[in-house]
Amino acid sequence: MKILQNKQAQIVKEKVHLQSEHSKTILARSKLESLCRELQRQNKTLKEEYMQQKKEEEEGLKEVTAHFQITLTEIQAQLEQHEIHNAKVQQENVEMEEKLKKLTDQYALREELLKEATESRHKYEKMKQEEAQLKERVT
Repeated sequence: MKILQNKQAQIVKEKVHLQSEHSKTILARSKLESLCRELQRQNKTLKEEYMQQKKEEEEGLKEVTAHFQITLTEIQAQLEQHEIHNAKVQQENVEMEEKLKKLTDQYALREELLKEATESRHKYEKMKQEEAQLKERVT
């Protein structure tokens, strides 16, 4: 009987020890579950923040792309206007060059005509002097 009582006491001690271990295990499990839920909550929060940030970045990229496209279109339109303007200016330059050439030719022709007129006048004056000399001789 004493042996059985000792065994029973030992079993009761072991039972108390196992219950204590079981309680510790349940407490640890509860803490782990709590930590796991907290970790899942933080992961969910991080994922939501990441998705929000990604969405904002994509919207920003779309805005920048749209702005860039508008600017590019404006620049292209300005280039086309400048090309048209440059073509007009170039045409005007060609016309002005032709007018200048005509004026230069007219000036050269006038100079030649003036030179001929001056030479003719000198010849006339010389002939007039000769006539006057000849008249003097005749008289």
